[in-house]
Parts: sequence; structure tokens; C-alpha cells
Amino acid sequence: MRFKTVAVFDNYEVVEPTEPVKRIEVIDIRKRSVVSVPVKHDRHKISKDECDRELTVSAIVISVIPVLFVFGMIVTWIVFGY
Repeated sequence: MRFKTVAVFDNYEVVEPTEPVKRIEVIDIRKRSVVSVPVKHDRHKISKDECDRELTVSAIVISVIPVLFVFGMIVTWIVFGY
């Protein structure tokens, strides 16, 4: 049976027959991984001081932002009227 190529992809091509089809054959085109190679991650170790400093900054930001938000709401309320 003769085929003509309709489309070409990376690892396979789509073909269509040029003659009437008498039998259909199903093939498996799912991709399978050949080898799984473990990736070694190089973790950046931070010191205890850096960790404490980061936690302190986070705590300050979490505490200050709501206070500034409420203060801004009050100022807006006063400036633009109630």
C-alpha cells in the first residue's frame, strides 16, 4: 500500500493512504522515558544568623503592613470625608 505524508512532527509523521484501506493497524505513539537520571541538587546552606534575620524581617513586615493599611484607611476617610 502506498502512503503520502500529511504532516511531520518530531519523532513521527502523519500519513494517509493513496489506495482504499482494507485493514487498519493501530500503533502506540506514546512517548516513554528511556532512562531516568537522578539530578543532584546543590542546596544553599544558610547560617542561623541569616535565618533569624529573615524571620525577624518577615515578622516586622507582617506586623507593620496591616497597621499602615488601617492608618491609610483612616487618613483617606478623614481627607475625603465621611
